[in-house]
Amino acid sequence: MDESIKSAYRHLGLTGYAAIQSISSSLKVGSFNLGTAGHANTSLKLIASLSEWFGSLMSANVSDFREFSEEEFWARHQSICESYPGYNLEVYKDLFEDSANHGRGNS
Repeated sequence: MDESIKSAYRHLGLTGYAAIQSISSSLKVGSFNLGTAGHANTSLKLIASLSEWFGSLMSANVSDFREFSEEEFWARHQSICESYPGYNLEVYKDLFEDSANHGRGNS
């Protein structure tokens, strides 16, 4: 894996954790009622899925992506997208591709 791809994955990981923080901030104690409980449950499950997914990316970063499987990583992404339609999670693939293309000197 070349350095521009590694850099794009690192950027994706950092951006992903910022997104998790954003989702988490909407789940403040005392802001729940019966109408929002279902949304909160979905948000918590989404946070768990994204944390695991981005966590695997950051673990791969520690080992300089030596045993990282891009196929497995993006298959998991697709699974999360399918499990949480309407959350625009496909944007992570676009973000990665834009970052990778920029790193290669493509615009």
